[in-house]
Amino acid sequence: MNQVLINSVWTDIDVLQTNDISHADFSANGLQLRTVDEESGCISPVHQYLFDVDVFDDSAPGIMTQSDIDNAFSSGFGLSYAATRYADKPSWSAAVVSGELPAIITYSDADGKFKFEKGLNTPLGQVNVWLIAGIPVKNGTTVLSDAAIDAALADNGIIYNSTTYTDKAAFVAAILGNETDLDSYDSTSGKFLELSSSSPSEVSVSVVAGAAKEVLFVVGNATTPEQRDTDIATLLEANNYNITYVLDSAVVIGDSTDKDLILMSASADDANAESIFASTAIPLFAMSASLADGHGMTSGAATTGFTQNINVDDNSHAITAGFSTGVLDVLTSNTGLLYATSYGSGIALASEDGVSSNKTVVYWNSGVQMANASNAPAKRLICFLSGQAGKRLESNGETLIVQGCNWLTI
Repeated sequence: MNQVLINSVWTDIDVLQTNDISHADFSANGLQLRTVDEESGCISPVHQYLFDVDVFDDSAPGIMTQSDIDNAFSSGFGLSYAATRYADKPSWSAAVVSGELPAIITYSDADGKFKFEKGLNTPLGQVNVWLIAGIPVKNGTTVLSDAAIDAALADNGIIYNSTTYTDKAAFVAAILGNETDLDSYDSTSGKFLELSSSSPSEVSVSVVAGAAKEVLFVVGNATTPEQRDTDIATLLEANNYNITYVLDSAVVIGDSTDKDLILMSASADDANAESIFASTAIPLFAMSASLADGHGMTSGAATTGFTQNINVDDNSHAITAGFSTGVLDVLTSNTGLLYATSYGSGIALASEDGVSSNKTVVYWNSGVQMANASNAPAKRLICFLSGQAGKRLESNGETLIVQGCNWLTI
């Protein structure tokens, strides 16, 4: 029988329940508990009731739930406590208990809270931690993935703090040595792991420009391209791409020779261009439903109603790196955006806002099955562009297009 001490009298729990004193009253009043074996009469040692100490995330800020804490270790980068990063829960909870004794004595997995004993310890208001999110490496406004960092180092190098690096270990060591509030580098995400609010919001670098990448841009008017095409071309030229226009009705497979990337504009609506590069082993970016379907990437692709935003579903890829998940403005004014519902084994990163099944950003690595059951001969991408969207790009939209092309050409 469980008993509680009230006014120096041990009272059975059942009596408390009949008098409307609930289990929650223990926490409010610091009551002492003991157990009496009804057969033997043996009495357990008196147990002082444990009180809760919340875990407070300074990065949000707010109190963390048990689920928040579990997710920080199972799917995140862990938690920082006392300027030290912990990647697993047992090490973290043990460090907190050790660091806060005697104010707290244990951690409970059942509710995600630390505990103290009233009467024996001085109560602690909360345990302050930092939920580690990761600091991106940026070249201007472009977030660099780990693959992009490797490619830049192997090409002409990366400038950090006025020094050019071509060796990754030296590059990472220099950043960690200079930014003392960073813990380490995570190669999976391409991010540095911060420890507190003193950490930088980004690591700014400059990629040393190498040879410009050659782009074949298939358009509806190669002599006087439309604004939706020239705006995209200007954007890419500013990011070290050379653009060669070719007319949709005249394009031949041989035009792609020595090209690093093929762009198929929404203005390219001639039947000649619809599937011409379906088997070509050069990365391809399709900007209309007919071109995406014609090249086997999608089946039944379509355009959304008038909108200027998408919903980022996955920001772990190089294409969507640097953006928070959720609604993202990509255009300056409304227009229809390309989406797919059938895309084989491609990976979707974003969707139509409010219609999660309509995928607006989908990529295929070389060899991945597409909607027509064939395997992609090289990387393939759709990234929301359709109709007149090319001339209405907002800065976020521009970044997505550049990051998409960068991924395609890595």
